[in-house]
Amino acid sequence: MKRMLRVTLFLLPMLCLFSTAAAAADVPYQTYTISADYEELASPAAYLPAGHVNSASMQLEKAITAPSDMQVYDGRLYLLDGGTGRVLVLDNTFTVLYEIDGYGEGENRRAFKNPQGLTLSPAGELYVADTDNRCIVKMTRMGELLRVFDAPAITALGEEYDFFPQKIGVDNAERMYIIARGINRGLLVMDQQGLFVSFSGTPRVTYDLFTMIWKTLLPRSASKSLQKFVPTEFSNLCLDEESFVYTTIKSVDTASLYAAVQSHSQTAVKIVQRFNATGADVLRRYGDVPIVGDVNWKLLSTTAAGVTAAQDNTEGSSAFEDIVVDETGCYYCVDSYRGRIFAYDHDGNLLYAFGGNANCEGNVMTASAVELFADRLIVLDRQAAQIVCYEMSDYGKAIKNAALLFADGRYEQAAEQWREVAKSNGNLTLAYIGLGKCAYRMQDYQTAMRYLKLANEKTYYSKAYQAARSEAISRYFGWIFAGILLLLVLLFLFMFGVFRRKEPQKALDPAAHPVRCGLRYALHLPVHPFAGFWELKHEKRGNPVAGTVILGLAVLSHLFRQQYSGYLFSTYNAAKYNVFTEILTVLLPVFLWVLSNWCLTTLMDGEGNMKDVYVATTYSLAPMVLLIPLTLISNVMSLGEASYYQFFLSLIFVWVGLLIFFSTMITHQYSLLKTLFTCGLILVGIVVILFIGILFYNLIQRIMSFVISSWQEISFHISG
Repeated sequence: MKRMLRVTLFLLPMLCLFSTAAAAADVPYQTYTISADYEELASPAAYLPAGHVNSASMQLEKAITAPSDMQVYDGRLYLLDGGTGRVLVLDNTFTVLYEIDGYGEGENRRAFKNPQGLTLSPAGELYVADTDNRCIVKMTRMGELLRVFDAPAITALGEEYDFFPQKIGVDNAERMYIIARGINRGLLVMDQQGLFVSFSGTPRVTYDLFTMIWKTLLPRSASKSLQKFVPTEFSNLCLDEESFVYTTIKSVDTASLYAAVQSHSQTAVKIVQRFNATGADVLRRYGDVPIVGDVNWKLLSTTAAGVTAAQDNTEGSSAFEDIVVDETGCYYCVDSYRGRIFAYDHDGNLLYAFGGNANCEGNVMTASAVELFADRLIVLDRQAAQIVCYEMSDYGKAIKNAALLFADGRYEQAAEQWREVAKSNGNLTLAYIGLGKCAYRMQDYQTAMRYLKLANEKTYYSKAYQAARSEAISRYFGWIFAGILLLLVLLFLFMFGVFRRKEPQKALDPAAHPVRCGLRYALHLPVHPFAGFWELKHEKRGNPVAGTVILGLAVLSHLFRQQYSGYLFSTYNAAKYNVFTEILTVLLPVFLWVLSNWCLTTLMDGEGNMKDVYVATTYSLAPMVLLIPLTLISNVMSLGEASYYQFFLSLIFVWVGLLIFFSTMITHQYSLLKTLFTCGLILVGIVVILFIGILFYNLIQRIMSFVISSWQEISFHISG
């Protein structure tokens, strides 16, 4: 019986894996999420293919040729075909109810000319960006013309600028947010009368440090010949229920984006933004992965002809063409480059990515728009002139239900849904974040901290920890107050000499106890650097052995901080931690500084020898011992106190830097300006030493490789 039970327990997980694999095999694309270290982790399919809709299935006499946009309102889908210049209105079965191919009456009727965008206002009025007619058309849902908005007067753009509206959104106050071709100052905002209000959400222009310095130094006439940097234009926009404007950027400088992705920066390049009424970006970026779509890609290759082109699917960044937001605050971005859909939650965590641009059912060749319609996610395929439909799987529904239940305040039910998600996909850290948030809302702070630490979510962990800390302080306030009072009393008694010895302590003999005296002097020198370094050299108050002990303590302090900092301030990763590398991060700069210092100051009339430089440099590291108490304090701090932690941490390193500077000045009897110049040369000398060391290392490697290959060749001939 027991044997049968063991066999059953062994086979059950295998059957589950087999059934999951079989279900995944039916999906013509991969669904995955991305970990903090950019590993693509397979996950269950959140959306399944649900067919497609084209001109034939809609029974259209005139086929759709270039679909450009779509919008859902009141259970109907408004589809804009830029090729034939018309708006098709469909019900939830994708049956065409009617179409709108122009505006006006009689002889004044005007046909749409390459319209690229449409939207419906909260009041249900239809707005169409009639691109080549250079106007915005406002009409009823049935197509009755209400008003035509021509190009607004914008002083900053001149009197005769080209107005080609491409995408449009309308908020509750009937303000129009317009993306116009050739206007890169942000979203063009017009009021309900068609008057220009402002530019909103102007994309940020960034320069590298070299370009900024070069543009500053060059004359104005010469700087004009440099490459001009202009802000990137938005590719699309949508408004959520609260009239926040979401935008996407499709074309960016790939070199800047690649650098931002490699540095794990969330803000260096903002592909997706969320603007409030003042034009400030308020998108939450708490996720481990930048909101840019795929992150495991390479820069584009350059052909022999000098033309940059994609050689394979791993080259080039994602190109977000459109965005849509659901009722939970999650948003879906469609990538027109690889045909994938990326889903992010309200905090910017990647939920999942799926789709592809293969020529098969469920994939998209060239996406132009994305929408949520009739419990489905639909993508408009411009190249195939069709709508590709996806229906949410049980896994996707569990994630959405968890978000809805959490927003509704039903935290226990939401936690149950997140547990189901975690069972289906243990790779999804968002499930543990959700469990942690639910526990936090239910005031179970210890459980919340456990889940959030498991998900490496420090922002919400800090909130849970701060609440747990406040709860502990309230519970043990009496004992804490008594302890503080006792410490104050002991300090008061010590200040008035109650605990002082009646007989003065005998001073240690430096000759008999050189190391103890040298270490004791290290407590005096950091607060009296000028007299301290003078006495260190001329009165022999320090020695190399004590200096080596201080250097060892500095190394230990660094290692202690790396491994035992509070979770909120720690970057320690046991899997990637190398203790020898961390030791070298302290020892190597010190030894390079001592060597370069001695080499250069010998040529610049410096009065210190190698021993003096070494002792002075190692004694300058004494404040690094303060890293140990700061590390211990970090274990009881929250992110709210991070500024204090960073201040004291910076203070310690600045203190060490100043001591090294003063040690150079006093040891070699230099003036302030000469010390500054010498320190700059020392840093250059360190670079030269490293360069020579690398050359020497490469030379040794080549010699060893030559010797080994020669020996193998000789052995081969001898044996032959």
